[in-house]
This record gives sequence, C-alpha cells and structure tokens, in this order.
Amino acid sequence: MKQFYFLLLLLSSATIKMNAQTVYALNWGSSFAPAWASGAVSGSATNIAASAVNNTVSMVSTGGASTFSSPYPKVNGSNDFVVAGSTGAIEIDMNFATNTQVLTKTFTFSQPVSGVKFSIADIDKNSASSNAYYDSVAITGNDGSHSILPVLTKFNAASNWTVINGNSAYGNTANGQGGNATSTQTDATSQQCTVIVDFGTAVITSFTIVYGNPKAAQSNPALQAIAIGNISFKKTITVSGTVWNDKNGSAAGTFTGIQNGTEAGTNAAGNLYASLVNTTTAKVIASVAVNANGTYSFSGVPQNLAVNVLLSNTAGVFVNAAPVSNVPADWINTSPLAQSFTTNSTAANITGKDFGMERLPDSDTQTYTLGRPPLNTLITLNGAGTVLTAAALKGNDAEDGVMGTGKTVVITQVPSTNQLYYNNVLVTTNKVITNYNPDLLKIKYTTANALVSEFKFAYVDAAGKQDPTPGTYTIKWLSVLPVQKLELVASLNGTAVTVNWITENEINTTKFFVERSSDNNNFVQVNELSAAGNFTGIKNYNVQNDITALSGTAVVYYRIKLVNADGKQQYSNTAAVRLANISSVKTWPNPVVTNVNISLFSEVKTNMKIRIINAAGSIVYAADYNITKGNNQVSVNNLGNLPKGMYLLQLSDEQGNIQSTQKIIKD
Repeated sequence: MKQFYFLLLLLSSATIKMNAQTVYALNWGSSFAPAWASGAVSGSATNIAASAVNNTVSMVSTGGASTFSSPYPKVNGSNDFVVAGSTGAIEIDMNFATNTQVLTKTFTFSQPVSGVKFSIADIDKNSASSNAYYDSVAITGNDGSHSILPVLTKFNAASNWTVINGNSAYGNTANGQGGNATSTQTDATSQQCTVIVDFGTAVITSFTIVYGNPKAAQSNPALQAIAIGNISFKKTITVSGTVWNDKNGSAAGTFTGIQNGTEAGTNAAGNLYASLVNTTTAKVIASVAVNANGTYSFSGVPQNLAVNVLLSNTAGVFVNAAPVSNVPADWINTSPLAQSFTTNSTAANITGKDFGMERLPDSDTQTYTLGRPPLNTLITLNGAGTVLTAAALKGNDAEDGVMGTGKTVVITQVPSTNQLYYNNVLVTTNKVITNYNPDLLKIKYTTANALVSEFKFAYVDAAGKQDPTPGTYTIKWLSVLPVQKLELVASLNGTAVTVNWITENEINTTKFFVERSSDNNNFVQVNELSAAGNFTGIKNYNVQNDITALSGTAVVYYRIKLVNADGKQQYSNTAAVRLANISSVKTWPNPVVTNVNISLFSEVKTNMKIRIINAAGSIVYAADYNITKGNNQVSVNNLGNLPKGMYLLQLSDEQGNIQSTQKIIKD
C-alpha cells in the first residue's frame, strides 16, 4: 500500500512588508512555545512574529488516537514532505480504519485577522489507476458569527491530480488520472497535488481543516498523509466615530465642524445603524446599532481596504448588499450619510468618522372659531386660543425648544379665502418671516360669507432646517344666523353639569339642543330647550345634565346647537368639563355686598382661576388662587364697586377647564 502524507504548511515566522502593510507568518518550526513535538496533536503559538497575535492548534480524529501514525503529526525534516513557497510544514500521517473517519484541525486566533493564506500539499491518491485510496480536505473559516469560505487554487494550474470543488479539494477519482505525488521537492512536478487556500480580505477568528476520504475511497483506506505549510495573516484594525446631534447645522453638508463643544451624540431614539461596506463589492462587512450617546465602532476591519461607513434606519446584513442610507422620520442629516475611505496600511486604528444629523421642528396644526366680522376687518392672530380668540403660531423643536416668538417661520400656503398680512404687507406663498412677532400677523376678512380660512406654515430651526410637514392654521367663521352671539360655559356640580349660555339679539329662534361628547369629536343630544324666538339684548339660558352614567370618563365636552324658524343652525363654542376635580362648591353670602366666600373640595393641589362675569359677558374680576388637596375656602373681596345685578362666578383649573359656575347677585 502506498503511503500518503498530510502536511500543514505555514509561512515563516518573519514579518513581510507588502504594499506597506505588514504580513505576519506562523512558522511550524519556530512559532510554537514549546516547540511542536513529534506526535503532538495540539500546540500554542504566542505573539507570532511580534504581532501580539496568538494561535492555538488542535487536532482531533473521530477514529481516536490510534489513527495517528507515529511519529506524526511532525514538523517536517529530512525525508518528510515539503510545501512549495513555505519554509516550514507539518506532516500528518493517518491510518483511518474506515472511509467515514475524519481528522479535524482547528486553528484559533486570539484576535480577528484578515488575509489568511496557506497551502496544503499531497492531496492525491494511491496511483493513477487506483480506486481505493483518496485524500480529501474541506476548509471553513469563521468570524465568530458567520461561516466564511476561502478561495482554493492549484499551485500547479496545469495539474489534474487534484480536483477543487468550492472549499473542498480531493484526489482525482477518475481512472487513469492523477496518482501518488512525491511532494519532496518544491518544483511544479513534485507539487502537482498542492492547493493554495486564500481567505482574501475576509476577517476570521478561526478556521478548520477536515481531512478524510471521498465516498469512493475504500472502506479501510489504510495509511495516508497530507502536509500544510506556514500560515500568513494580517492584523485588523478598529474603525469608530460618533453621530452628533448637530442642532445648529454646523456640518453644512461636510464631515468637518460638526460638534462645536455643546452638542451631544444621538442615535435617533434607537433607530439608527452604522454599516461598514466594502466599496469594491458593495457588500456589508459589519453592521452595528449606534449607541445612545451616538458612538459606534467596528472591530476586526481589514487593513488597506476601500470601505465606506453609511447610516441607515435599517441594519445591514453580513455579505448582503448595503442598505439604503437614510435617517429615521423627523430627522435630517447635516452631513452626507456615507463616508468613503481606505483603511490604514498599518495597525493604527481609525477614529473620528463622525456624522451630523438633527431632529426637524414640528409646526402645530391649529383650529379656531371666530365671529364673522365686517368686510375688510383685520384680526390679529395673537390671542390666547380660547373662545373666539385666535392664538399665535405654535410649534416645537427637540433641540431649540418652543417655536414661537423670535423664530423663523415660512408661510408655505396662503388662504384661498381672505388675505394674510405680516407687518401690514400682504403675505405671498413661501414668505419667510424671520424674528416672528405674533402681533404683526393678521388675517383680513375680504370674502363675504366665507365659512373657513386656512393657511399652512412651517417653522425653521437653528440649523436652518424647515419642517417638511407644515402645520395647518384654520379659522372657522361663525355664520350670521339666528343670533349675533352664542357663548357657552359649563361646570360640574356634584353628579350634574350645569350648562349656561347667553345669546344676543335672537331672531326667529326656535330650539336649543345641548350636545355632549367624551372625545370632542362625536356629539350626542342630551337636552333641549325652547328659544326666545325674537329677543333684543343679552339673554341667559341654562340646563342641568346628569352625568352619573359617565363613570370612568375624565373629561366631557358640551356645545349648543341653535335652530331657527327657517331651519338654519348655529353652534356655540365647545366647553370642556373635567369630572371629579373641583367639587362641593358653595358661595356665601348671596346676595353679595362687598365680598363673597367660596368653599370647595379639590382632589389635587392646583392653581384655580376665579372669574366674575357680568350679564354682557365681560370679565369684571379675575384672580388666581393656590388650592390644596382637600377642603379649601377662599374670599373674594373689594366687590363693593360692582353695579347691582346678576353675575356668574366661574372656577377654572390650570388648563382653563371650567369646573364650576355659580350665579351670584350683587346687592
């Protein structure tokens, strides 16, 4: 029976400079400490060629220790196999009992490496006509998470003695082809069965060689061998950087000047990924989630490789095509989303691959209901946003805070009915208002019978970024229908809500319908009351609405629908009532001479607003009081100068929700 040899050939322990990049070599004769002893099946190479990289080697046979032919595994000497291009090798002779037994050789690096390359010699069979004994090897790398396959090529490209299939190589099983290689010289004839294994730029932390027999081998293949030469490799580096919340836009479309000393890192609330991409193949090398402080890092990056780092709200997948570069919704990049560069040809790490992005401002959609004024009346949009007053433009920005007075705003769409003016100049589409002053923005009622006026606006933040989804500012104009004024207030009194409203100058009015809602959207009728018909001046109405069935509801909303004799309808404002907040309200004395006392119960510590409203709907007294949790008593003094008559004493919470309305008589 012809003997076969298995040699593991590794490059010499000296370092080699290639394109200014250091290539290290593990040498079987000099890299191991202690030196590899004949017959040993494991060993450790420490600080290979002063690279600070270690490697451990282990060999395990499924047939047990008896399948190793003594004195092998053995570092090659005289009469042993050699490997072309390698100064050292290890020869392993195996005597498998069956063609299912294999030898697994595992090589583990202490840190990620790239450019791993070595040769395996004597992958042959007994003779050209043999159909009994065949060598077979399969090589697989691993980066700790993925299997990585090398590229195999023949040392002697013209030789047909060895067949390559993917990451496997085996002796040619065809009758009359191939044979038993000598592998004792480095020339092409002696090395006809030598295969070069090359992992290229792939980064690995380990690889295995599985040596055995093809299925065509005899069931008892007897003594055989291969040889492996020195292993060359390159150290990898770390690439890192930070994604900065560039709130002032200082990046200005570049990668410089992003962080100015006050800006913090960001990961867009956890929705941002950095991917390292091989620009030659456009495939992902690694992908990591950006940390909460904006930092990211890739370890085990090959040297001297053209790459780019790109940001995306989608994680990249190893060896797949790069994801589309983008940022999460409501964010925008202030620097490009990808940086291209070539990694160092030395072991120096790369830092400072920074990016800039910032959150876009929000412009609040607002809706207000106003009484229809005479034609060409100018109404300033700077009110409190309560009943019959239109508030200033509102918005917010994560970096800049509240967007309002003093900010930059763009009117992206002007009203199709009526006109918008700023500082007495007609506003046109995409008008940019810097240092916005609410007192200068006005709407002019120029369209008779207009029911709605609407325009759109978008705030611009300190980085110069404009809200891509403008807010809509809507004014609903009250129709001139049955009355000139229809104003509603509602307050909680125990298990009922008192709904009060006033009208001014009723004409042919017939019915009032009280409507209630728990979501301020879907209203249902809960009460009705006959109207005066025709009445000049201010008239007061009220009803009690039982709310005992509304357990679990926090806020209810009321509005009044007025119908006149010819079927025209008119709606009041909407009043919100917070249930079970301020209750057990009592006032005394009543009638009032100079002061009135108020006792109440509050479920929370809060600030209560007290308003006294005369029959014309005007506020004649207003003050805020601090209320403790539990029972409270406050006094409203200095009322002696009020004219005699009926007044409404109104209590509201901090949010302006009316909690109680009491009638008082001034004597």
